[in-house]
Amino acid sequence: MKLGLIGTSQSGKTSTFLAIGGPQSPHVLADQKAHLAMVDVADDRLKKLAEEEQSKKVTSIQLGLVDSPLLCAFPDRGLNFTQVNDADAFAHVLRAYDAYEDSLKSFQEMEDDFILKDLESVDQA
Repeated sequence: MKLGLIGTSQSGKTSTFLAIGGPQSPHVLADQKAHLAMVDVADDRLKKLAEEEQSKKVTSIQLGLVDSPLLCAFPDRGLNFTQVNDADAFAHVLRAYDAYEDSLKSFQEMEDDFILKDLESVDQA
């Protein structure tokens, strides 16, 4: 599963990416391409099933985390969908540490952008 981090500029997307993906995550702040960190998802049920079935190989679930400077919303242009098309799900990072920004309004604007993009894809079909 590939999870795309979205949010307004300076909302903490990169900090979230590094916190989940770890400091070894390939991320360069200056470039404009998407970065992917693969994170193993621990599941005790998988270990238990492997023990009961005496499996020789156990493959854990992996989560792909995508961070890109292009996955942010711009107040005047809306959300840039260039590198979002192959994500399976999105995590909306809200900027809640700044008293001057209305996080709920930011969230609703991005949701509206997603609805408009969905309508565009339906019209093209």
